[in-house]
Amino acid sequence: MCTSDILALGVMFEASRAKIIIPQNMSLIGFDNLDWAELSDPPLTTIRLPSWQMGVSVARAMIGYLEEGKPITSLTLEGRLCVRGTVRVRSED
Repeated sequence: MCTSDILALGVMFEASRAKIIIPQNMSLIGFDNLDWAELSDPPLTTIRLPSWQMGVSVARAMIGYLEEGKPITSLTLEGRLCVRGTVRVRSED
């Protein structure tokens, strides 16, 4: 698992050079769900975060803090795993 889709793309290139076949020999997961992730060959499995919601939440927290002195608190948002062609999915026979 890579911390970004860009790093995962680099891993895909290096795996190809080393004759490592993804996903037969190695599974690969990125992080960000960049626009090109589903267009790579094979399509990159990645984790998508609610970026818009994250930005709005941070902006509201900062405005509340600066204008009203409200404490900034933690917020848990859910990401989504976008399973594509870079992971081998096993059937549970």
